[in-house]
Amino acid sequence: MRKRLVRTVTAVLLAGALAVPAGAGAASAAVRNPAPARPADVTAVIAVIQKIYSIYQQYFSGGSNGITLQQATTEIINAINSAQNAIISQIDLVAAADVQGCANATVIDYADMPALTPTALQTFAMNATSCATEADSLLNTVTDEGAIDKLGFAVNIEGPLAMIARAYAGLTTPGLRAVLIDAENADINRVITDANCTWYNDTVETMEVDCTAYNGDVGTAGRLYHGRPPGQELYNTAMTNAAVHTSRPIAVAALTQL
Repeated sequence: MRKRLVRTVTAVLLAGALAVPAGAGAASAAVRNPAPARPADVTAVIAVIQKIYSIYQQYFSGGSNGITLQQATTEIINAINSAQNAIISQIDLVAAADVQGCANATVIDYADMPALTPTALQTFAMNATSCATEADSLLNTVTDEGAIDKLGFAVNIEGPLAMIARAYAGLTTPGLRAVLIDAENADINRVITDANCTWYNDTVETMEVDCTAYNGDVGTAGRLYHGRPPGQELYNTAMTNAAVHTSRPIAVAALTQL
């Protein structure tokens, strides 16, 4: 019989520690009992977010692989138009009315950005910035993991649009970039934590960590047992596997772009 032990810790490592370090032991990890595949509209939203961050990186990285601000704006408009209804439907899941409203407005108005007067453009960019900062604030204060997940999707839809809008309007971007980095870390660290996890001795020689995300997805990670409890890296692997259908993987990827 498996002897289950529950271990909760207060400190959760940031995104850079999500991978299992070399030499951590013979580890294997897989998602058990995965949830059904995401609906097509959510899959489309994820694809658009990934495309927007790719365009964002091409512009802000500059160099020989860079694109102009006008090219970035046009490509992002095309990406949004390819799945605008799905994007708005995802944003509508956000419980916070303020964030839901301003994120929808950013997505809808973004296509008209090139036609705005300089004054209106700066207003649009600053409103989009306020929306991102509000989402960041909520990501650090709300406690419901489902609400955190929905906010994570919203900030990753709205955030890069606000960055490009600020650049287009001639405004600075480092302050907003710092806000988005904080929001991504909050999403990563709070949508699933060690409190969602259980560890037990699978056999005399092995141990296993199981983590369950708020949506019911279970991730597991195991390794040879050497007479001591599992290290944090095993929890990180199991949490990563459990959160594959949340906004957390998008937040991890976004940090590499920001």
